[in-house]
Amino acid sequence: GAHSWSREFRAMIGVDDDSAPDPEAYLALVDPAVQTELRELIAGIRWRPAGATIEHLHRIRRSDDTAERWISMRGLRARDGEVGGDRVLLTFRDVTEHHTASERLRWTAEHDSLTGLG
Repeated sequence: GAHSWSREFRAMIGVDDDSAPDPEAYLALVDPAVQTELRELIAGIRWRPAGATIEHLHRIRRSDDTAERWISMRGLRARDGEVGGDRVLLTFRDVTEHHTASERLRWTAEHDSLTGLG
């Protein structure tokens, strides 16, 4: 099916406004350790019933400056007749600041503040 990327999404992942919205181009930015898992998750939702959802948290390296960002992806299998019928809607949020703060809190909770030992 046809793919489209919003200007906000393009800015988030560091690609030009005129670059083609190619899922493989996005997957190339994803942490290689989870590329296959993410590809299978996205492909699999096409065969799930309408209303099915998926979620995935992963790291990417932005295309332009290779900065590491944490991306929260959510997917929805649209109902037939909604938004042009048989479609999967994927939304992406940059959650780097939130994720980094959570990791710091978890580390602090698990380690002695004086020695850094867990």
